Amino acid sequence: MSDTVDDDATDPSADPSVDLRNFLSAEGHQTLELLEQVRGKYVTSPGDAVCMKALTKLILNAGMRANTALPYSRTNRAEGRILVITGESGAGKSRRLMRTLRRHPALEGQDLAGPDSPVVVVNVPSPCTLKLLGREVLHATGYPLERELLENLVWERVRRRLDRGNKLIVVFDEMQHITRKLNSDEINKVSDTIKNLINNLTWRVSIIVCGLPKVADFIHRDRQLERRAQFIHIDSLTMPGDNAVIAAMVTKLAAVADLIAEADIATNLAPRLIHAACNQWGSPSHSPMRPSRPRFGPITSLSTGTTTRSTSVIRSRSGPMARSRSTTSRRRTEAFSAAPTRKTRSSAATGLRSASPGLPSSSMPRRTETPRQVQWGDRRDAAPRPAL
Repeated sequence: MSDTVDDDATDPSADPSVDLRNFLSAEGHQTLELLEQVRGKYVTSPGDAVCMKALTKLILNAGMRANTALPYSRTNRAEGRILVITGESGAGKSRRLMRTLRRHPALEGQDLAGPDSPVVVVNVPSPCTLKLLGREVLHATGYPLERELLENLVWERVRRRLDRGNKLIVVFDEMQHITRKLNSDEINKVSDTIKNLINNLTWRVSIIVCGLPKVADFIHRDRQLERRAQFIHIDSLTMPGDNAVIAAMVTKLAAVADLIAEADIATNLAPRLIHAACNQWGSPSHSPMRPSRPRFGPITSLSTGTTTRSTSVIRSRSGPMARSRSTTSRRRTEAFSAAPTRKTRSSAATGLRSASPGLPSSSMPRRTETPRQVQWGDRRDAAPRPAL
C-alpha cells in the first residue's frame, strides 16, 4: 500500500521569501537591512504608559479571589474584565498592545503564541461570524478543527480549551470585522458569548478587544459589558502640537539608517509627514522621508563637520542609500521634457480636420460636448446609426 502525499504539508522552518531576495545585489541587501532596522524600531509615546497601567489592572483582577473567605483555587476567581483599545486605521493599536504584552513584568520572556502562555491572541478574520470566531480561538490555542461543528459545540470546546490551557486573557484584534455587518440578533449573540467567557463559573477569562472606534460602540450598547470595560482611545496627531514629537521621531529613525536631518525639520518636514500619515501615530515612520518639493538648506555632516547645500531635508551620510537626489530630479525633468505633449479634445479634433484635405470640413460630424456625454449632431448625408 502506497503512502499518501499531503500536498498542503509545508516545512515550518522554510523561508519562502529567500528566492525573492536572491535577485538583490550586495548593495540591495544592505539597503534591505537598513529598512528592516528602521521599521523594527518602536518610538514610545505617552499612550504606552496608559496602556501598561490598564493591562496591569487587568492582570491583577485575573489573580483576585471571588470569595475572600475561601482559599485561592481555579474556581474561586473574580469575574473577568474587558479592556477596549480603539483608534483610527494606522494609529498603531495592535503594535502598541503587543509590545505592552511582551514588556509587562508578569508576561515578560513568555512566548505569547506558545502553549504555556496565559494569553491567547486571536486575529479576527474578515468576514467573520460567531462560529468562525470560535474556530479561530481554537486554532490560536493549538486545536484546529478538522470537521464541521455546530456553533454552540464550537464555543463549548473553546471554554474547555481555555480551562485546560490555563488561559487568563483572550485578545481579539481587529474586532470590527465581526461587529461591522452583523444584524442585531447576531451582535447580541456575540455580546452574550463574551459575557459568558468573563463570568463562567468553571473558568473565567479577561478580554482585550482592539479595533476601530466602532468597537467601543459595540461595547457601549450592552450595559453589562460596558460596566466591566475600561476604554483607551489613541488620539490622532495634530499640527502644530505634535510637530516636535514627529521631528524627534524622524531624527532618531534617521540616525538608525545613518542619515542626518536639519535642525528645522519640525517646521518643514514634520507637518508633511503628519498629513501624509492621515494624522495617525502608527504611520509617520512608514511615510516617505522626502519633502514634496525641493528645499535648499544647509546640512552639516556629523563625520566631517563641513556644511554643504542640498535639495533634501534628510540626506545619507554614506552607504548604499547615498544617492544624489538633485541628479534624480534632473533626470525626471529631462524625461518629462522629452515626453510628447498631450492635446486637448478640441485641438485633437481640429488637427483631424486639417489632416484630411480630401474630406470637406462640412462632412465632419458636428458634436456638442456636455459635462456627462458627447452628443453627435445629425447629418443629412450620414448613414443611419445602428440601434444599441
